[in-house]
Amino acid sequence: MKNTTSHSNEPNPDEHAPSRIRAKIEQVMGNKVVSVIFVILIFLIACLLFVMDFLSESDVVRFDFKTFYAACSFEHGSGENLYDLQHLHRTARKSGIGGHVYPYLYPPFLALVAKPLTAFPPGTAQKLWTVIGAILMALSAAACTLIASSRVKGDGERSILPELVLYGLALLFALPYRNNIYIGQVNIIVLAFLVLSLLFYYRRSDLLAGAFLGCAVMIKITPAVLVLFFIARRRFKIVVGLALSLIGLFALTLFLGGWKVWADFFSLLAVLLSGADIPGLFPIDAVYNFSMRGLFLRFISSRPAAMVFATLSLLLLLALITCLTWKTRKERAAEVLILPFFVLMIIASPLTFLHHVIYLLPCAVLANAYMTALPRPKREFHIFVIFLIIAVAGIDFPIYYDGVLMPDIGRECFTSVNLCALLGLFFIGIWISRALAGARVEKNAP
Repeated sequence: MKNTTSHSNEPNPDEHAPSRIRAKIEQVMGNKVVSVIFVILIFLIACLLFVMDFLSESDVVRFDFKTFYAACSFEHGSGENLYDLQHLHRTARKSGIGGHVYPYLYPPFLALVAKPLTAFPPGTAQKLWTVIGAILMALSAAACTLIASSRVKGDGERSILPELVLYGLALLFALPYRNNIYIGQVNIIVLAFLVLSLLFYYRRSDLLAGAFLGCAVMIKITPAVLVLFFIARRRFKIVVGLALSLIGLFALTLFLGGWKVWADFFSLLAVLLSGADIPGLFPIDAVYNFSMRGLFLRFISSRPAAMVFATLSLLLLLALITCLTWKTRKERAAEVLILPFFVLMIIASPLTFLHHVIYLLPCAVLANAYMTALPRPKREFHIFVIFLIIAVAGIDFPIYYDGVLMPDIGRECFTSVNLCALLGLFFIGIWISRALAGARVEKNAP
């Protein structure tokens, strides 16, 4: 008689293979030192591979790195103005840099302390800058992932470190990482200091958190927006650390460059804040600028009125998010509100370009971790929405703007897609914070 006995109840060696593999990974990752090394190596390999084609090219000096290299080469004792485009062009030519050089728009700190970079020819320095950027990006992504994983430790759930690593790798593709490396921007250095500030914030080493925030502010002023987040969280020592850091770094720049370079910078800053165009740069209302000021200048013909509306809008958004953070300061929901603060840090600048979107990395990874308090389907939905909006904000829409044929008002709306995505992310952060607050209330309810 033919045997028709079913074998469905017999153990299948391949049935639980994914679970066993995951269990093995979690066992290895359970060792703290091993997990840290593993995460750093994963991101380091990914970041280097992602820009390897730039390193294999001939000695090409691009866009923003031309400006930065010329600023580092500037002779501050000559009496010339670092922020005068003609003076900067002369320095660039002496350094062997040809073509158009954009004006230098940052505080003088980084240009003064990075002078050793000019010991190399411009092309070699660009490659070295690329390697430094890739390493700092890898360390920043690894630190964000490890910080986020530690924030949900003790929730009684399995470690989410493996999925945070995958999420961080996906963000490398969604965020304009390659754009920053390609043009030679300084944003990744600022990002590294911001991540260090957050690292010590979560370790409750507030003076160090403030000190590293001060380093970021001395390179680009807009990270100062995050001070309000720390104040709303009642971490006042961070403000003390920030003040001490700014005083110390300011004194260092006075020693290296003197008073004049700061006087020249503040003159430039006054022009930027007034909404006037900067010589050598495209107009402030150009489609490439998706700051709040850029948005209003594209819609309102009166420049003073546009600047007033933009400033009031930013202040209202800042007041809203600061009050919400203060109100929920004892809840995990308040920590998610760092996401809207980072958005404001990006769009508060008079000039916001695609490469600034890279700053969303730490808050996006942290938001992922905090959402473990939400029910599983809702959590996946929120993570997907955040990632989708970040991906939209990271698209280089400006390269398509000039080819779009539509009425003026439609074109002006289309040229603000990146800003709309960032503003959407601002309100999504508030929405998730409220969802987390509700989930916490339900969990603690009798």
